[in-house]
Amino acid sequence: MATSIADTQTFYFYMILTGKEHNVLIPIPESLDTNGFERSFDAAVKRFASGFMKTVSLWVPDNHPMMQQYGVGSGKQFTLLEGMLSENFKVRKVSLEDGKAPEDTDILMLVAPHSLGPKQLFAVDQFLMQGGAVVMATSPFAAEVSQTGLSLSNYHSGVGNWLSHHGITIDKQLVLDQQSVAFPLPVTREVGGAMFQELHMLDYPYFVDVRDKGLNHDNPVTSSLQQMTMPWVSPIAIEENGRQVYQLMQSSKNAWLSDDMDIMPKMGEMLVPEGDMAQYALAVAMQGQFQSYFNEAPDLVADTEESPEKSEPIVSSVINQSPNTAKLMVFASNEFLEDNLIQMGGIATGTDYLNPLQMMINAVEWSLEDKGLLDIRTRSHFSRTIDPLTHDQQMLVEYGNYVLALMGVFMIGFMHRYFRRRKVQRLSTWIKEVNV
Repeated sequence: MATSIADTQTFYFYMILTGKEHNVLIPIPESLDTNGFERSFDAAVKRFASGFMKTVSLWVPDNHPMMQQYGVGSGKQFTLLEGMLSENFKVRKVSLEDGKAPEDTDILMLVAPHSLGPKQLFAVDQFLMQGGAVVMATSPFAAEVSQTGLSLSNYHSGVGNWLSHHGITIDKQLVLDQQSVAFPLPVTREVGGAMFQELHMLDYPYFVDVRDKGLNHDNPVTSSLQQMTMPWVSPIAIEENGRQVYQLMQSSKNAWLSDDMDIMPKMGEMLVPEGDMAQYALAVAMQGQFQSYFNEAPDLVADTEESPEKSEPIVSSVINQSPNTAKLMVFASNEFLEDNLIQMGGIATGTDYLNPLQMMINAVEWSLEDKGLLDIRTRSHFSRTIDPLTHDQQMLVEYGNYVLALMGVFMIGFMHRYFRRRKVQRLSTWIKEVNV
């Protein structure tokens, strides 16, 4: 590069390492010293090698108890996700408020991003432009599960325009599906003066049951899964723009959309489909060349806080275009990785429900293209998933159980009577012989 068109002296602003299949950019280190460069260089070199511990930079909402009292923070907890990732990777929680992702970041994961500012969005954008992989779970809505019930509210992520720029638009509606998972509703009742709480499993179309053709069995992220529950998920519209697109999850063809904010399940009531039924994309992945969002909005790069030494805003350099190895993966739900929802899935199935966590492990491995580890880890054993039944099929199975139970009772009664008669006959024959 040169300082001006007429300047004959040039200099190198950054380096790019080129391999057989990858181009990795070595960014300018934050510390601007030799040690910082060595860290950046080592992190870039490790991307070409397998077997090194990969680093996942994880962004989750801040849930400090004191902040929640003042309405700051989402109240969501993702400790199960963090623990699962820590078993396989080096996990670093980040805020991205300085406008950069850590130098040794291999993959950037944002779960339920909330009110991201320009600097944080710039950090995400530039990490993708460097050829990195960004995994994001986001939706325009947030559902809150409490002892008093369920509530749905609008949720400002700050990434909507950025995703739309890259061809991924999340509609401000929720997907409801006739192929759904039951919701365990706690009901309190009084027995003999004592209060008991029991769970009633209610049909709940907001818990989309993704299985069979709804899962992309050709992509390693979902190929090992038999079933996935996506709670309060929104539909995704995709523009390929010359990139390779993978639809990871889709609803069934018997799904519809709703913008109703009342999501509380009601005893004895069934939600009636509204409008035409169709199949909707719930999770997608893109790979290819991306154009920086800040090419169209360069003013967002400027730091509006004036430096005490300078009166002009500080403007960072912008990488305008990513290499073909850049990957962007989006799951249109804020809650499917939340601790409460994963535990609720375990209640519904009666087993440890780890499918969402396993899918995120697969997503990291696929994003980093470590196919050897991915093949090993996707051999995990899952509980055998039962095929969903219609209401008529459920009634047939229920009444069939009653009939079989009654037949069993009659069979036991018949056998008891038969053996009793034989015993009486033997006793009668023995008495006659003794009398003779």
